[in-house]
Amino acid sequence: MTLIYLIFTLVSQGDMFIVRYPVSDSIRGMVYAPLDTFCLEDSVSLFSTNLGVININSTKNIRHVIDSVYKTILPETRVIIDRYVKVSVIGEVKKPYVGYINENEPISSLIGLAGGTTPLANLKKIKIYTHSKTFKINYYEAVEKHTTVKELGLFSGDAIEVSKKFHVNFSDITSIISAIVLLWSFYQTNF
Repeated sequence: MTLIYLIFTLVSQGDMFIVRYPVSDSIRGMVYAPLDTFCLEDSVSLFSTNLGVININSTKNIRHVIDSVYKTILPETRVIIDRYVKVSVIGEVKKPYVGYINENEPISSLIGLAGGTTPLANLKKIKIYTHSKTFKINYYEAVEKHTTVKELGLFSGDAIEVSKKFHVNFSDITSIISAIVLLWSFYQTNF
């Protein structure tokens, strides 16, 4: 279990972290408003929209680094830090998508950001291309299990390809039959 936790807490270049803080709202109660955005530039620096470049020792403790920076600025406030990964969704989708998604969002949200699928999409064999391996998932099973981006092990730079169904239409069939008839007539006249 510890190994799985370590794998899911790894970060990669291009990841983004949104820092939010609690705000009391008279209508909605307690809500979390955006405070800052951090981007992992490389293995030794974070870039903050409010604070500029922050040097780090390791990518393993980024949430701790961000938390400690804000504890010095806002000592009484508990901040929430959400990780976003930059992924691509290609293939049989209406609008191919390259952008950020919260690691705790379900896979269905990622397909939704791409405008949904086309009628030719094969949702039983979605290909996942990560930095370390390529594998396939069944979208229906992933939705049923509420599989998140984090559980799939997606990092910034990874891609999802919605495959195309094997589909034969009438024009393909008539082209094949025409080719067979043409070859047969050629065979009959020459041999």
